[in-house]
Amino acid sequence: MPTPSEQKALAFLVFVILLGGAVRVVRAGAPPAPTPAEAGALDHQIAVADSARTRGRAKKPRKVRVRPPSGRDTGAAGADPFAGVPVSDSRRDRPQG
Repeated sequence: MPTPSEQKALAFLVFVILLGGAVRVVRAGAPPAPTPAEAGALDHQIAVADSARTRGRAKKPRKVRVRPPSGRDTGAAGADPFAGVPVSDSRRDRPQG
């Protein structure tokens, strides 16, 4: 039978072991710190997004009209739903070709 002081010592050791285990569990769930390359890439992406946002506010959005298909195309099985959309309007930031 352990003495009261031995019981206190054992309780203290159990408390320290449980606390250490809890710290390890919490650290295992946390995301790892980004590497310098990842941090640099993230900073670059933030700068690009900010510049695109400020540039986008200066321009007014361009309205694009799409003509509905004619009456003869509406029930056809092989009709192209994008026949009235010009290819040049698909992506302005990428060169065509």
